[in-house]
This record gives sequence, C-alpha cells and structure tokens, in this order.
Amino acid sequence: MIAACIAAIALADDRPALPDGVCAGAGVPAYRTLLADGRLTIAAVFGRVDGEPNARALARALVERGFREAPPGHFERGPIAIDLVEVTDDRAQVDAALAAALDRDIIYYNGHEYRGELAALAAPPPGAHVLVLDTCWSTQRYSRRLLAPGVDVIGNSERAVTGSVDSFVVLLDGLDERRSWTELLAAMNAASAERARVRIHSRFPRPERYRLDVACSERQRPADPHVAFPAVAW
Repeated sequence: MIAACIAAIALADDRPALPDGVCAGAGVPAYRTLLADGRLTIAAVFGRVDGEPNARALARALVERGFREAPPGHFERGPIAIDLVEVTDDRAQVDAALAAALDRDIIYYNGHEYRGELAALAAPPPGAHVLVLDTCWSTQRYSRRLLAPGVDVIGNSERAVTGSVDSFVVLLDGLDERRSWTELLAAMNAASAERARVRIHSRFPRPERYRLDVACSERQRPADPHVAFPAVAW
C-alpha cells in the first residue's frame, strides 16, 4: 500500500519545468476583435481516450446553451459556429484533425500531449487565433513555439484529467460577456479547482492550471503557476 501511494505521488509530481522565455500574461482576448467582425468560428478537436466522455460532455453543454446541431458535429448559435471533431487516440490522426482546423478563429484541443511532438502545433497558425490547449503540460510542451503577434495561447501547466472540458465551457460562457483574460482564466481555474476537490482518490489530485502564455519581457521571469491561484484543500 505504501509503495502504491509513493508511486501515485510520483506520477502526480512529474510536472516538467516551465520553459525559459514563457510567462503568464493578461490582456484583451483576440476573440473580441473576431466577434466584432460578425462571426466566430471554433474547432474543438478531441483525441478520444477510452472511457473519457469529454467530447460528449461538450456536445451536451452546447445544446443546453441554445446551440443547434446540423449537420452532426456542427453547432451554431448566432454568430458563433463550432465544429466538434473526435478522432482516435493516435498522433497521426490528431495531427491531421488539428491541421485541418488551423483556419478557425479559436482552436480547442483536448487529448494527449504526445511529448510535445504534434506537428500541427509546431508553429503559430497564420492570422489571429486563440489556441486553447487542454492537455497535460501544454505550457511546457507547446507554448514557446506557438507564441506570435495576434495569437493567444492558453496553456495548462499541470496534467489534464477527464472533465477538463468543463473549463472550455466556462470560456464559451464568457464570450457573450466579452470578458478579459484575467476574468476568463480565473473562472476556468475555479472550475478546475472544484473538479479537483471531488477527485480525492485520483492519482492526479492537482487541478489544471490554465494561463495566457506570453513571451517574457526583459523584466519578467517565468511565472510559477501556483502563485496566482489559491491553494486547494484536499
């Protein structure tokens, strides 16, 4: 039993170091400009993991919020159009799905991080985009190569656990209110902390820590993701 507990703690504590040159930031979300142009396109790409209901959970949440689905996998409500794409948990298939989605205004990815080897996330997409990388350690694995003017990168400096899609739903809820990144990320992380409170028997007890990843200025150092958020009591 003790050995099992030690192994679980080790798995929970194997977070990679934060990359040099990547800091946590704040600011005006790029989606405000995109919405002002009259339409917002979103692709939600899921690398399906057996037993994880994240894609279905998002579909239900969209219907509950008044989105209409037609054709299957395509949801619309007013100026917002969302395509939900679910593929097998396979790096080549995930890469292909992400590559096909790079023309959307917002790209949400939920799935494995494949040790930072997804080719579609090797460089910033063209144009103004928001990339929400809801996968383990996306700040460490992907953010540095994606930072560019006009691209908002939302990374996660912890593991992503089943149900993390709820934080993306919180972000969607904030679109209509034109919230700032400070407000949106606070709400996303509050939802993450709440999920963690009921995950008491999980090998991965820490909540996801979402942040707007930006290039550090000369006066900044890479921010400790635990400083900006209240401690969670287990």
